Amino acid sequence: MKHISEINDLKKLDDFLSGLSKSLAMAIGSWSRIPHQYLPNWGVQVTEKNREWIKKRAAISFVDEWISCSAKANEAIEAATTEAKVDVGNQSLNVQLGEIVAKILRNMHDGKRTFKIYDLGAGAGDTTISVLDALNLYEDTQRIVPYCNFRLIEPGDRLIVAEKAISQHELVKSGVTRPIYIRGSFDYFESDVGNGVVDIFISNAVLHHFPFPDHFKMIREKLAEDGVMVVGDWHNTIFSHPAFMVPLLEAVGASTDVTSEFKNRFGIKDGDRERLEAKLTPRQKECHRQFIDFQRALSVGLSKINEKLCMVESLETFQDRVKNIEDAGFESRLEVLRRRHPGFRDLENNKKIVHDTSDVAGVVAVGKIPPHRKKNPGAPEPKRRILAHA
Repeated sequence: MKHISEINDLKKLDDFLSGLSKSLAMAIGSWSRIPHQYLPNWGVQVTEKNREWIKKRAAISFVDEWISCSAKANEAIEAATTEAKVDVGNQSLNVQLGEIVAKILRNMHDGKRTFKIYDLGAGAGDTTISVLDALNLYEDTQRIVPYCNFRLIEPGDRLIVAEKAISQHELVKSGVTRPIYIRGSFDYFESDVGNGVVDIFISNAVLHHFPFPDHFKMIREKLAEDGVMVVGDWHNTIFSHPAFMVPLLEAVGASTDVTSEFKNRFGIKDGDRERLEAKLTPRQKECHRQFIDFQRALSVGLSKINEKLCMVESLETFQDRVKNIEDAGFESRLEVLRRRHPGFRDLENNKKIVHDTSDVAGVVAVGKIPPHRKKNPGAPEPKRRILAHA
């Protein structure tokens, strides 16, 4: 397969996928939404010249879809997750995320420090509510709540839903904490939040809308010197190669002519998919099956309301996500975090997969290692206590 990098050729590739989508119940979506590390498998060469253009193309695609996505479409998504038996995902992600954040806050709290906690892509407030629920479980964590300043960032009207839901939480009704609601997106977080001011960054089921990992470096810059990031998300290998897309296309109603045209464009030969699948783990194969079942159910639901959403998302493996986070300068090794970051000192696990049979959803907690405080050379040595022997 010939690799392309010129912007005109990249535009033509989108036109090709858009043309194929006309007969489908679901739109394929822009190839620019695919995680950058998988693009060579799709015949796309990322260069210094086209990198920013690809990032912008993906951002526009996601924003356009978000604007066109109606309340009924969101209901169809929820129904499809239930039918595909992956509805446990978001709920489990939020519960695990909330428990981890509560433990880290308990370890970091010194009785004086206040914590700025930013929830990016807060949606209907479920992630912040999960943190509040976890803090409300025990007296020692309940005492921390007055020191927690939650800031929820969400671009749409779901922010109103979030405020209404959170206002009914026991800890908020009592006036112990008063979250701040900010109508904005990742651009707001990047431009309006100062460097070094965020103590804990949380986000769930949002970061699979970023095909390049540059945002992790920016998030790290926003964090305090001992700041923590805890994120949950969906994961998959289904977009790591176009051959994996063939059964997905068939599931949403693609004809033999459409699948043949798709395979010819990307040089997919008989046996390629089976050869690639043989390299996957059983849990990764299960991710594929679940995603195909989800998209099949979603395509049926969307056809009933005459709407279309895109199949392609910036889904990557959980392992790839952790590597991208590490490459941004975060520490993810639990043994190191336990030794050198107070928030993690008794954490049992900072990487959790929430599904029993697949790697489709997971939570990872990472941190910035606080700088080592050198002793003041002018400070007197502390007196040693001499113990008398019996």
